[in-house]
Amino acid sequence: MLLVGACRQPDQKQPVVVEERLPVPTSTIVRPALVEDREVREFPDLASALAAIVPPGTRLLGIGELHARTDRPTVISALARFTNEALPALAPRLSHLVLETWTVDQRCGEVATRATETIQRQVRRPASTQSELGLLVERSRDHGVKVHAMQVGCDDYRAIAKGDDDAIAAMLDLTTAELGRLGAALPARTARERPLVVVYGGAMHNDRSPTPGLEPWSYAAAVEAASDHTFVEVDLIVPELGLADPATASQPWARLLRGNQRVVTVRRAERSYVVLLPESGTKASAGHGKGPRAGVGAAAAPSEPPEPPAPSAPPRR
Repeated sequence: MLLVGACRQPDQKQPVVVEERLPVPTSTIVRPALVEDREVREFPDLASALAAIVPPGTRLLGIGELHARTDRPTVISALARFTNEALPALAPRLSHLVLETWTVDQRCGEVATRATETIQRQVRRPASTQSELGLLVERSRDHGVKVHAMQVGCDDYRAIAKGDDDAIAAMLDLTTAELGRLGAALPARTARERPLVVVYGGAMHNDRSPTPGLEPWSYAAAVEAASDHTFVEVDLIVPELGLADPATASQPWARLLRGNQRVVTVRRAERSYVVLLPESGTKASAGHGKGPRAGVGAAAAPSEPPEPPAPSAPPRR
């Protein structure tokens, strides 16, 4: 399960309709630029979209998503689509995959299990998320990609298990610190022929330009130098989840979510993109998200033990 995430509020400006059409790149269809002066392009699938927006020299790719929830429509998740479509395309140059999850540390006793259950309940995570994470770990291992989970200490578990507002803040602090720690440490440990690291988590933590007040919960600044200033932020938005989320539905590009049958990219700023996925009932999404299903439990185990803390780890706020 992806334990914590939050929706982004990329900007609050009113949309300005621009009628001119953009130059047509090879093998893509281009829509009018409906979101201010931002580039909007269509692709047949997620793999081709990522190939177009992630430069070959990228060292660190931060993937964000709107997490699936039990109180939102049942859809083919962004996580499943990443596993089935994006991972095979990225794998030839991918050394490390960091996931916003943890394995329950039995040495911390009952408080570790209680904290995990508290977070699952508060973020309303579907039972399918754990099995989808397990499938991503398995597929990554098959491609020779090393998978890393967050490290959670006993004191962290005790803070999270309280289940109050302070516990949510503690979880956000922990998530940001751990994704930033791993994102900053791993680019130096990639194979020459596989120079890419991917960090997969919630669509708030990878913000290159965070919403004012949410800056402490983005790891982007902490990893910029370690990525040789190549860090790329990409948010995957499932239409049904985006339209059900008030903050996302208020964005200028949200109009493109309705009836979407292809993969649409919106360039927000330099090295910052939103990728709008096809609706779950469309032909473009057929065949995605298939895999084993399991009940809610501990987070999927990574393919190797979590890495020890790196000296460059950002401070936990």
